[in-house]
Amino acid sequence: MPDIPSPPPPRSDVPKPDHMTEERYAAYMEYLAGDTPTTWRGTDGTLYLEWMPADMAPPVGLVDSRVAIAPGDPNYRLYVSDLLPHFDYSGREMPDATSSDTHAEA
Repeated sequence: MPDIPSPPPPRSDVPKPDHMTEERYAAYMEYLAGDTPTTWRGTDGTLYLEWMPADMAPPVGLVDSRVAIAPGDPNYRLYVSDLLPHFDYSGREMPDATSSDTHAEA
């Protein structure tokens, strides 16, 4: 089984939706930072799911494991719609989870 990395922190460069106030968006970002995403996408386009879909699980036993789905996999399109833009790092440099510097150049 491949080594599944832990999710990165949410992106802080995603624009605030028009319907949200600054205060509500700040609270939303705080909520995202404290909760593990169910789906996130790495810089190489791989989708990482917090769970293993039943059709990917081994035929016996229960599986409580993250799973990686590479681009081109038939299951990719099924789960990409679960992705929040705050956890879409495809084509971006991954932030260092231990660093407090979240500034990125535009």
